[in-house]
Amino acid sequence: MFNSLSNSLFMYRGGKLVTVKQGKHHRTIFRSAEIPLAEQQRGGTPGIGLLATDDKGSVLKVQAEADEENHYYSAYGDAPTLPSALTLLGFNSEHLEANHRCQMLGNGYRAYSPQLMRFHSPDSWAPFNQGGINGYAYCSGDPVNRFDPSGHFFLHIRPAQHPILKPSKPNLLKPRRLPIVRSVKIDHYESLTRTTLRPGGKGENMVTTAETSTRRTLRTTEVFEVLSDPQRSSATVHVTRTSLDNYLAISNTLQNAQAANAMSAPHSTVSAAFLNNLENSRIGLTLVGEALFRRANNPRDLTAYPQGQFRISAGASEIRRTTR
Repeated sequence: MFNSLSNSLFMYRGGKLVTVKQGKHHRTIFRSAEIPLAEQQRGGTPGIGLLATDDKGSVLKVQAEADEENHYYSAYGDAPTLPSALTLLGFNSEHLEANHRCQMLGNGYRAYSPQLMRFHSPDSWAPFNQGGINGYAYCSGDPVNRFDPSGHFFLHIRPAQHPILKPSKPNLLKPRRLPIVRSVKIDHYESLTRTTLRPGGKGENMVTTAETSTRRTLRTTEVFEVLSDPQRSSATVHVTRTSLDNYLAISNTLQNAQAANAMSAPHSTVSAAFLNNLENSRIGLTLVGEALFRRANNPRDLTAYPQGQFRISAGASEIRRTTR
């Protein structure tokens, strides 16, 4: 299949651009699955450029025989270095039309402008079908986690299938161990104290008294034992289920930031203040879990214990198991 634009021919295979013919100039794109790998030029100045891409196929770097260039994108795909003489492709491995700085998505169906962050024309499938309520919106306002190759509806980003190059210092990036060691449910009593002010008497003899009541409730909390730094040691911390997802996400960000600093990449180093904020956030998410775990393992604490047990007096020798 091909589309013509002025004196250019755009040829597609499986919905992906593979060849562009502009007069005597031919440019061919070589792909592996969804990922562009290289681009060959014939006519004019022939040559081959190797492409480095991200998980969405956006071209980040082109390495030609005698030249190279880097490309950086906004969230919606605008790059000041495109269009380029070394590559046809750009954001999400789509071709950027030079005259209007638009991507012709869906094999030329609809023009998307990374600068305007919207389509130039409404979607024929909007607003009642998969096109969505806003016929001009790109990926429903989330271009980071979605892409739209058809010009009709977005798809979610899938993990990259091509191999990732290992850094020169691999100690921080060796295969990750599963951070969760085990989980335990803890029954614990918590006291809620409530103070109520009650007026009494009339006129000048009115007196306000404070009545305090305490209510004791039994709660069950699941606590996870998690490796604090799986790449370096076996030390563990304890995190409640409600804090687990945030703790793992922050830990992953912290490890990636430390790895970036270890690689000494000029565009990816992270400040010490940012690393310190991440570490403090991690510590804050462990406070409740650590406190509950200590209470449950203190034989003299009668207010917390592993689920299925309860203490009838202080001391580890008098623990009676229950059946549930």
